[in-house]
Amino acid sequence: MDILLSDIWLVLFGSIVFIPDKLKVSYTLQSIIADLFESEPIILPIPEDALLDIPRIELSSIDKDKRGLLSVARNRIDLKLGYSEEDTITSLPLPHVFKKLTDILQYLVGVIHTQVTRCAMVTDWIVDPAESSSAKFISSKYLRSEVPIIEPDDLELHYLTKEIIAGFKVNKWTKIQSARKKVDQIQEVIVLHIDINTVPEITYQFTQNSLQLFLDQSSKIVNETIEQHLKIWGDNA
Repeated sequence: MDILLSDIWLVLFGSIVFIPDKLKVSYTLQSIIADLFESEPIILPIPEDALLDIPRIELSSIDKDKRGLLSVARNRIDLKLGYSEEDTITSLPLPHVFKKLTDILQYLVGVIHTQVTRCAMVTDWIVDPAESSSAKFISSKYLRSEVPIIEPDDLELHYLTKEIIAGFKVNKWTKIQSARKKVDQIQEVIVLHIDINTVPEITYQFTQNSLQLFLDQSSKIVNETIEQHLKIWGDNA
């Protein structure tokens, strides 16, 4: 059973007290991510006393097929990338992408004097179960026959685990969701959503090295989680 990466979302949480020159910062960030996707920086007219998580700077991909976005708020930096079936990414890590995130962190810490205190890696994976109903397929693999969920049209399963990755305490949310995509016709698929984020109640101080370690070890956990579920899906119901 094949699985393909659909989206990755990387987040650096911290506190940017003040962005001294938004235009200069935006073009520096543009140069860092230039070979991920072509973008044109947008400085959003947001007052300084606005909510911290509202983006002040956005760089979105000019080529909409790339589905790339970098946004800068006063308490977080978000890097989102979308992939197609033609990219055929079936596992992590993504060294080129991770290098860009560590370069962004180096710039934030060294130039804007920002502390990065939390981070997250979120991935969405698409699986074709080769079934007429992905919801029924999920039900057959995870729910006992006596559970009164009969002929579901859609189905989502969520679970949370508490783990330690590269010395950081994390929450790992896993979601298994039935979905449909339209190619030439409607196709039933499964979306496997894996969200790994350091716990909000602990403040860390990320460096380039510790961020790289977090990304590498999180990649390993993601791959192991995928393998665990692929094994279940490959077993006879």
